[in-house]
Amino acid sequence: LLVRTAEGALRASFSADSTLLDVRAWVDESCRVTAASAMSPPRPVVGGGRVLVSTEQTEALRAGREFFEQQTARMREEARSSRAALDADAGGTDRRGGGGGGGGGA
Repeated sequence: LLVRTAEGALRASFSADSTLLDVRAWVDESCRVTAASAMSPPRPVVGGGRVLVSTEQTEALRAGREFFEQQTARMREEARSSRAALDADAGGTDRRGGGGGGGGGA
């Protein structure tokens, strides 16, 4: 999830059962942490690397992204199957209501 705020962009992964209240609480906490760190003196940079996040965070982000893509693909396939079933049940009539026919069988 990418959320843009006045302080900047925030990124995070959430489980499938997360609610908007969970996301909102996370955004509020992230904004508080960002504001607090902006007031603290900058930490010295150690070493020459530019690693922005830990390997665990990178792996968690990759896994979350992969899960999201799998779920999206699954939902698309279910939607295609549902549309195909509706078309088969309708006997090929136009789903938008303009196609005549209809027979009302059951």
